Amino acid sequence: MYGPGAHANALYTMLSRDKGESHLFLPLTSYETDADRARAGAPANDQEQLDRAVAGLIREIETDTEERMILTELPPDSIPAHVRDIAADLTTPRAPGTGQSASEDQDHDAPEVGNRSHYGLSSQPADTPGEPFPFTATSPYAHLDANGLRTALRRATTASQATRAAAEEAEARATRAEQQAAAGTGPNVLALHRRLQDVAERAGAVRELRDVEQSLAQSSEAQQEVRGELHHLEEQLAAVGRFGRPVLRGSERDQGTAECDQLRQRLEEAAGEVDRLEQRSRELAAVAGPSDEHEAVLTEEVVLTQDRGTLIRRAQRKDSVLAAELRQGASAASSTAQGAAHREVNLRAEADRRAQDDETQPGQGRPTDSRSPYAVHDAMYEVPERQPEPPSAPVP
Repeated sequence: MYGPGAHANALYTMLSRDKGESHLFLPLTSYETDADRARAGAPANDQEQLDRAVAGLIREIETDTEERMILTELPPDSIPAHVRDIAADLTTPRAPGTGQSASEDQDHDAPEVGNRSHYGLSSQPADTPGEPFPFTATSPYAHLDANGLRTALRRATTASQATRAAAEEAEARATRAEQQAAAGTGPNVLALHRRLQDVAERAGAVRELRDVEQSLAQSSEAQQEVRGELHHLEEQLAAVGRFGRPVLRGSERDQGTAECDQLRQRLEEAAGEVDRLEQRSRELAAVAGPSDEHEAVLTEEVVLTQDRGTLIRRAQRKDSVLAAELRQGASAASSTAQGAAHREVNLRAEADRRAQDDETQPGQGRPTDSRSPYAVHDAMYEVPERQPEPPSAPVP
């Protein structure tokens, strides 16, 4: 996964999927400017480079306008044991605006030295009732300033419209697939019927082509015989005797002339039949395909005819599975659209609430500090400087 530009919630979802391992790429050049690199210098080793890249990712997440993560506010009994063991020695940050630690048990169990816990924090609340934290924790968008809220609302509106359109389209596809699967007209069944029809047409064309080729051979042979007879008869009619007189004279010549005319007519009919058969042969060859595939086509037709029922049932099952997958995708798209609509509604409610607050408390606008709420509480993690103690009196 590519880290730069990823929002906190999306990044958490991608990294926490149930898989063997996840790889997060954090190019340092995306998180540091030229001035930052000039000030910090080149990383001394890979660990320093990794630390600086992770720090840049943290800064980007904390200044994001998306909803804040709530994992740090989970109760201890909801955290897995192995995670609790790892986090036992880590400092627990205060929840913004509450004035108390996110885990009260750790605060009570922490040993105190004077007025300080072992974390170096004052045992007194950092936020006094007279100076409440400006951003309340009642809303997940309380950390956004006015500009950030407008930006988030604009993005949420766009996302809501896009996800709603995608959900409607997915619902239409799923409904259409279910109807087609129930009626036996799904894409796999239709593809099988087209295949059966194509094979049947090719097989029929192959068989007819073979018959046409056989008829063409017979017609061509008959045409050659008629042509030979006509040539022989024309030679007889043209033959002359010793004194230049025709050999065939009188009724014989008339009969020969009549037979010659008949042979010419038969030759024309034979030539027309040959031309017709040749044209039909070309048309059938285009449908039947290459001659070396004719036997395979005939064999496939036999197999498909025998297994037709089994193949249709298998295609129907595939259509049912496809419809179920589309229905699952439609449900996921609907859930995404509902989440986007919920986010838009919450952002609009937050904007309305702020507008009402501004009307009820004129002159007290919300601060426009766009920093992360955690940056406001950095002082909680700073150890106050110890004041020098006065010298003790000498022992008499």
